[in-house]
Amino acid sequence: MTPEPAPRRRRGASGDPGLAVRKARDAALALPLVGLILVMPPVAQIFAIDARIGGVPVVLAYIFGVWILLVAGARSVGRRILETETLADPKAPPAEAQGGGEAV
Repeated sequence: MTPEPAPRRRRGASGDPGLAVRKARDAALALPLVGLILVMPPVAQIFAIDARIGGVPVVLAYIFGVWILLVAGARSVGRRILETETLADPKAPPAEAQGGGEAV
């Protein structure tokens, strides 16, 4: 039997795992800002026309389309953050094992 190949991991252009972590966190910051801009009235009013898509007003389809894309983007960015944080320091113990719990 042949061993399974190791999963491919994302790295920055320079091979620096810290760069990949920063890029993932920047994407996590940019995603809600882009979503906010896309649902602001000046942009959403572009789709406020008297037309329907499958019986649904175009503006409503636009808002729900943006929402679905934001959810999918958040899932993708979340997975990317998990991958890159484990890549940045693979030998670090999990957060629970570091004894950094709060005192009661």
